[in-house]
Amino acid sequence: MRAAGAPVLFALALVGCGSAAPARARLEVEASRLLTEEGVEAYHAKSYDDAISAFTRAIQRNPSNHDAYRMRAKARLRKIDRADGAHYLQETSKAFDDLTAAISIYPLGFDAYYHRALAYASVARYRDAAFDLMNHCLKLRPEDGLSHRLLAEVYDHGFVGKEDLALKHYLLYAKSAGAATDPDVLARVGELQAKSRIPSPSSDDEARAAELFERAMALVGTGQKAEALELLTEITVRYGGTRFAKRNDALIPLVIRSLNVEAKPAEPKSGQ
Repeated sequence: MRAAGAPVLFALALVGCGSAAPARARLEVEASRLLTEEGVEAYHAKSYDDAISAFTRAIQRNPSNHDAYRMRAKARLRKIDRADGAHYLQETSKAFDDLTAAISIYPLGFDAYYHRALAYASVARYRDAAFDLMNHCLKLRPEDGLSHRLLAEVYDHGFVGKEDLALKHYLLYAKSAGAATDPDVLARVGELQAKSRIPSPSSDDEARAAELFERAMALVGTGQKAEALELLTEITVRYGGTRFAKRNDALIPLVIRSLNVEAKPAEPKSGQ
């Protein structure tokens, strides 16, 4: 009886072992997810060392957790910003490795490509930054304003003779941002338009710029500041090359900056 029953017991033991392995794997994945959530909370609390520790433990529990790699890289980059450049190159290199690992696991992750481009730009690897932005970020999200702005800055500061491309992407960023466009970008757009080979503005453009400015000032007087911002932004983006805009090249950005400060809403709690 014992001899006959032994194979049955052995088979049952094998079944038990087989079912235990997937269960353990699921537990590890869940533990990794919880550790990632813990790390995200620490990240938003600006406790970057704690965040890095939690993400590292999450990766140890589940090496396929691309979110943990991505968020650990972001925590490393934020930690660098706060440390005034301490261990800058070493930490940036680790962030590159984390972002590349996240991308290899999940090749459709926009955020990993965007932050890798940011990291590339921060160490003057402009060609690599431009490649990630053009071939990944803007293919995944063609109208993403921040990607256009970063690409514009890469062309503007990292290449010679790419002013036209810089202007193109600054304008695409401004189109996306609307009244929330950074005044410094608007000022740079005006400079690049003045230097560009764009045809000279027509008399209609001059009249339109003056009309928009007059309407904007009237809106400011009635307290409609958001609407005024939109009109002033349109002057800078579309009519920055006019004589009218150039004559008021100090006043218009000053008014925009003032309205931006007054109209800026309280920042919502950032997501993951």
